[in-house]
Amino acid sequence: MKITVQHCDTDENEIILKCKSIDEEILHILGFLKSRTQKICAWQEKHKLEFLSPEDILYAESVDEKMFLYCENAIYQTTFNLGELEASYEDVGFCRISKSMVVNLHHISSLRSCAAGRIEAKIKNEEKVIVSRHYAPILRQRLGL
Repeated sequence: MKITVQHCDTDENEIILKCKSIDEEILHILGFLKSRTQKICAWQEKHKLEFLSPEDILYAESVDEKMFLYCENAIYQTTFNLGELEASYEDVGFCRISKSMVVNLHHISSLRSCAAGRIEAKIKNEEKVIVSRHYAPILRQRLGL
């Protein structure tokens, strides 16, 4: 693949993809670009909506049919479910690690093997989350291990 960057005097950045056909590589690039520009609607208080960038989210957890987004210094709630987060933001590092949790791979600082094929992942904010044995092979594959 050939990559060319041109600097020009415009008000808005523009990305043009030229391809012979839309293959898996182009679809991956389009998914990545789309997910980087989308914001996730969330709230801390009922009447105050905020729009979060996916890269600001450390991990997401479903508790009692509510979805919580954990950021560096705050916890938010959203209407997204785990499947939607995983599918929409897989290209920017979101990965399912259990039935109730999705983690942003870019915020994992270390991994440690645990009993029964599970993995303990330490997040950059020093929290530890457990990767279930069902999702451990997927995590390893996504990290290239």
